[in-house]
Amino acid sequence: MENDEHFMNLAILLARKGGGNVNPNPQVGAIIVNDGQIIGQGYHEKYGEAHAEINAFKSCIESPEGSTIYVTLEPCAHQGKQPPCFEAIIKNKVKRVVIGSLDPNPLVAGKGIEAMKKAGIDVSLKVLEKECKDLNKIFFITSLKEPPTS
Repeated sequence: MENDEHFMNLAILLARKGGGNVNPNPQVGAIIVNDGQIIGQGYHEKYGEAHAEINAFKSCIESPEGSTIYVTLEPCAHQGKQPPCFEAIIKNKVKRVVIGSLDPNPLVAGKGIEAMKKAGIDVSLKVLEKECKDLNKIFFITSLKEPPTS
C-alpha cells in the first residue's frame, strides 16, 4: 500500500509553488500515483487557471485509471472560473482519493466527496490535515466570510 503521508508531503511542496499567484484561491497540490509510482502531478499555478487536479491529469505519463490521487484540499464541487474538479476525478476513473483538508466553502463542503463515493471511489480524509491547513490559513479565514469564485 502506498505511503499516504509521503505522497501528501510531495503534494504540499507542489502546492507552495502557487504562492501568491492563486490569491484569493487556496494553494493546492495534487499527485497521481499508480503502483507506488508518481504518474502525474500538478498544482494550482495562477488564479483563474486550471486547478491542481486538472494540471496533474494533464501531466500523466500513463492512464490514471485505477490510480490514487493525493490532493491537499478537497476537490472543488462548483462551477467558478473552472469546472468542478471532482468531475474530472470521476471521469478519469481514479480508484482512490486522499484529501489533506476539507474545504469550508459552503459551495464545496462535502459535495464532491459525496459524489465521488457514490461513483465507487474510495475517499480518505484529513491526511496531514494540519500541514495542509497551514498552507492556506488566510483562505480558511476568508472563505468562512465570503466564498471564493475559483
